[in-house]
Amino acid sequence: MGMRIVLAALLMFFVFDGRLSGAWAQGANALSPWAYPADIRAPTDEEYRGLRERFSRAMAYRTEQNWRAAIPLLRENLTVEARTYGPEHPVTGMAMFALAGTLEPEGEYEEAEGLLVDAIRIARTWLPVSDPWYSTAYNILGMCQGANAKWADAEASFLRAIEVAQSAGDARGERLARANLADMTRFRQQQRE
Repeated sequence: MGMRIVLAALLMFFVFDGRLSGAWAQGANALSPWAYPADIRAPTDEEYRGLRERFSRAMAYRTEQNWRAAIPLLRENLTVEARTYGPEHPVTGMAMFALAGTLEPEGEYEEAEGLLVDAIRIARTWLPVSDPWYSTAYNILGMCQGANAKWADAEASFLRAIEVAQSAGDARGERLARANLADMTRFRQQQRE
């Protein structure tokens, strides 16, 4: 039950409008975010307490925009969650997303991009592709790709962020993705001149 609270807190923190928008996908082919293989153990009470405490401290640092202080805490959580749940579990995917969203403002674009690609892939196993979370993820991915001069990839990511935001009724997410796409386009034009 405690991991449900942590995962819900992660999703609520990163969804633009501050609320869970979609139901957990539990269809016939959907992976339950709470199921993990029998050979992968659940976190010990001590590890779980550590996960919770590190996550809380990291989110406080993020609020202060102290990205450098948040990064090692989120890295440690990702390590514990990947070992505990496996590399393809939704909890691990959300830990990747939290770390990537903290690496991006620090200019660590390559690592953030790789984590986001993996987080999006993992999310597709359980979260409906129309969920506004994807708009946030694709927007951050586009910023990382643009910073690495991967213009076509960045444009595709921003357009995907806009598309998801529109379908989810997420006006704020759509405005943000459009603004980032426009900024990137202006930057590219200035570079050509």
